[in-house]
Amino acid sequence: MSKRGPVKTYFWKGRPNFGDVLTGLILTKFLRLDSEWADPKSAELVMAGSVLDQLPEDWTGVVAGAGKLHAKTNLSLSKARILAVRGPLSAVGLKGSFALADPGLLADELVKVEDKRYNLGLVPHWTDATLAKDPRFTR
Repeated sequence: MSKRGPVKTYFWKGRPNFGDVLTGLILTKFLRLDSEWADPKSAELVMAGSVLDQLPEDWTGVVAGAGKLHAKTNLSLSKARILAVRGPLSAVGLKGSFALADPGLLADELVKVEDKRYNLGLVPHWTDATLAKDPRFTR
């Protein structure tokens, strides 16, 4: 069996974003696959992040848990192989049978926590400044 090169993955890297960089970490940890960033047109896989809106209509890669940024965005990914999308809003308008699964839920499997102090941790989206300052989540 020949070893294939790195999986070409697309994720948003215009501004540091915790969720988007999970793709490569998940591929390495759970599948022992190397990956490299690729632009949306040449990517083979999208997994994490709100990137479905950025894929070309004739994209032929694999969607394995990515989502869309805006609920009202109409997607036509008829040539893509969709295994999972992040949630029900991302599934609207897509045809086929696929799971609803957010790869971000695997984040805690990627790090070893020595001194766990809290039962729940939140990482707000970089655009959600109000959640980051909400007193219910800062105790």
